[in-house]
This record gives sequence, C-alpha cells and structure tokens, in this order.
Amino acid sequence: MRAVLSGNMGSGVGMQRVLLSERLRIPSIALGGAVRAAVDADTEPGRRFRAVADRGEPVDDTLLVDILAAHLVRDDTRDGFLLDDVPASVDRAWLLDQRLDHAGIPLDTVVALDVPLEILIRRYADSPDAGARRARIEAHARCMRPVLDYYRNRARDGRLRYRVVSGLGSTEQVYARILDALR
Repeated sequence: MRAVLSGNMGSGVGMQRVLLSERLRIPSIALGGAVRAAVDADTEPGRRFRAVADRGEPVDDTLLVDILAAHLVRDDTRDGFLLDDVPASVDRAWLLDQRLDHAGIPLDTVVALDVPLEILIRRYADSPDAGARRARIEAHARCMRPVLDYYRNRARDGRLRYRVVSGLGSTEQVYARILDALR
C-alpha cells in the first residue's frame, strides 16, 4: 500500500499513523524526515536544499517533491509507505503524483480523518496558546481543502482510493474505522 493519512492538528492522526505503520509493516514518512535524510546523506538534492535554506530563501516545490519522491523509491519502501499528510498544495500533490507515476509506484490510497473544526479548536481552548493553535488549525484546513479535493477527483477517475473516516471517538474506534476503510 502506498498511502497518505491526512488529518488536522489535534485529530489524532499522528497516533493513527504509528498504529497503521506498525500494522501494515510499512514506514511512515514525513517530508521533514526525507529532507533531513537527504541533507545528512549529502545527496545532490540535499545540497541544493541546504544552499537555499542557508540563503534564507523559500524552497521550491519541485525540489521538495524531488527529495520526497527520491525517499519513497528507497529499498525500505518497496512494500509500501504511509505519507505523513498530503502535500501542502495542489501543485505539490500533482508533482508528487508525476514523480511516483514515473517511478512506477503511484499513490493508491488517501485517507482523510474528519474532525469538525469546532471540536479541534475546543480541544485547545484552555491552553495558553489557544489563539495560535486555532489559527494553525484553521490555516491547515484552508490549505488542505483543495489538496483533498484534488485527490477526491483522482479517485473519481479510478486512479486511487479516497476515503473519509470520522476521527471522533477513542483511538481504537478511529483505528477500526480506518482499517475498515482500507479493506
């Protein structure tokens, strides 16, 4: 399985990723981890990333996607992988699809955990940084909506499975719903 598990801050998506990665025996991979690995291994894309970051410039989508795609074709992902959330823009999602399709390992599943924003915001209402958390939750939702729409449209074309799973309930209940959606 080559999948993405998406969810907003406070949705429990991190715990679900750990459980799924262990159950499916596939690595959970985040863009940040792929970038660190490329920089640490002193790969050509890693050197390009370091140069851009050292200059304090924004990193080009193509470079980020190239780093992630190179990470996803390694031996440890031969049996699949679980991406740590969807790419941050439709452009990145499209680029990643192009790279993975070209490598013969297209994404086959996207699972989106659905937790209403009001509930996510309420979970942090008493925290000292409640305002900042609210802003991040709302920004993530705005950013992810078009990307999830992109994957929903790909599913209509039959190119992947797209599932929305309620993220409400206990960790075990949500995990069971995700497993059901993957069957």
